[in-house]
Amino acid sequence: MAARQSSERPPSSSTRGPLLEYVTIPECADCRRFEALLERVLPDYPEVEVHEVAAETARGMAISVERGVLRFPVIVLDDQVIAVESVAEPAFRAALDARRDGR
Repeated sequence: MAARQSSERPPSSSTRGPLLEYVTIPECADCRRFEALLERVLPDYPEVEVHEVAAETARGMAISVERGVLRFPVIVLDDQVIAVESVAEPAFRAALDARRDGR
């Protein structure tokens, strides 16, 4: 699986592959379910860089509050919100496939 990193600042533009960020809060059951989904899916997408972002950080607020999204996790692929709270595995894979294909 791709290494999961904590992030407090926007990623640099030198990111080689797709960047997946997910904004979390403590004790979030939906966030843990998403992490389980990541564990299943990411082995098929080794090029994806993953960052867990705490909601209370500046980056977390930039992703969620500034976009008016106050439910978690907020799942962002290359700076585009693709899901909030949950995402079905087929839809998640489709988003990753589209990014891989340049769509």
